[in-house]
Amino acid sequence: MSRFLYQTATSELERRWKATLEAMDNEGIDCLLLSAYTKDLPGAGKYLTDCQPSEYPYLALFGKEGISVFYNGPEGGAGYPAYVAYRNVAENVGVPTLPSSSNLPDVLPRKIAEIIKKYNHKKVGMPQLYNVPLSCWLYFKENLSEVEFVDFGLQMDEIMAVKSEYELGLYRKCAELHDQIMACVPAFIRAGRTEWDIVHDLRKVAIELDCQELNFLVSSGQPPFAWANAFIHTHKVVEKGDYFSLLIEVSGPGGVWGELGRMCCLGEPSDVALAHLRDQLEIQALVAEMSKPGVRACDIFNETNKWLTDRGYAPDRRFSTHGQGYNIVDRPIYNADETMVLKENMFLAIHPNCITNAFGIAHCDNYIIGPNGAERLNKTSSEIIVIDHFDR
Repeated sequence: MSRFLYQTATSELERRWKATLEAMDNEGIDCLLLSAYTKDLPGAGKYLTDCQPSEYPYLALFGKEGISVFYNGPEGGAGYPAYVAYRNVAENVGVPTLPSSSNLPDVLPRKIAEIIKKYNHKKVGMPQLYNVPLSCWLYFKENLSEVEFVDFGLQMDEIMAVKSEYELGLYRKCAELHDQIMACVPAFIRAGRTEWDIVHDLRKVAIELDCQELNFLVSSGQPPFAWANAFIHTHKVVEKGDYFSLLIEVSGPGGVWGELGRMCCLGEPSDVALAHLRDQLEIQALVAEMSKPGVRACDIFNETNKWLTDRGYAPDRRFSTHGQGYNIVDRPIYNADETMVLKENMFLAIHPNCITNAFGIAHCDNYIIGPNGAERLNKTSSEIIVIDHFDR
């Protein structure tokens, strides 16, 4: 019996390998160095290998010969068990090292260099340049002077951002899981419970629904208040009259991420809150309408900020719309520096903030870009969730 509830179909992996190898050939690249350090941002490594990083660093090489994986394991043995490194594997290399072991800085890069030399790779691309350990850089510079290392991030991002029909099915299921978790929220919110109590219950629901990785951001209180607190900072007691801001971010089938955010109120929301909500839903819908193939994400970002400031709201100084994939936040990222042009079948989280000194709200939903704009996937009501029970 398989140990995996969800494995990416081999036919889908073959599609990804083919597209990536073609892009590599266009740049004269022999292999890619894949590196991941968190389960929330496995990126191209997960995309091409279907191996999920755990608490230890994950590195791999991807080339025409197949996939070479490197992971904490016995010297001379396998890095991954056979049932994990199970398709298109050229080399499965155990490396007895840990990121905390400063006395072993060369063990991992030495093993990678051996495989690069074995297959006579002369040009290595890096899809996630910022993830490559400094120890690898220093070793490669000294011991692989004949090898050229180049950035392959923009090319890989373009490949990963457009979803196949197979992938779209996963994302639709992921959005449905978010709706199912949000539907449980009113059952867990009570005055007298802590934010931690409430989120802990929601995390249990997510695990029961087979979500692989979990991230819940919450905050409660009287406006204005800070929201999007991490799980470890959620110990405030919820009180009658509080607003409760919740962002659910979980990875569903196959490890793809989505997110769904709503504002709750323990009592009736104020006219100010409802006015902010009306505007927030209007700008959210406008962003979805503007998100069409051929449009630049940066142009939508600028239009969004003009809309916000014209109506007295704070401009977005980060990004309130972005893609998602195996990375919890992925391209396209709607900000002034984004160069990506939108394409059909990109998967988005759209959550523009409407913030003033009096209130702040940012409902979030997932969308798929179609020929005439982005289609909202989530079915949860866009209204503020009213909690009308206040005791345990």
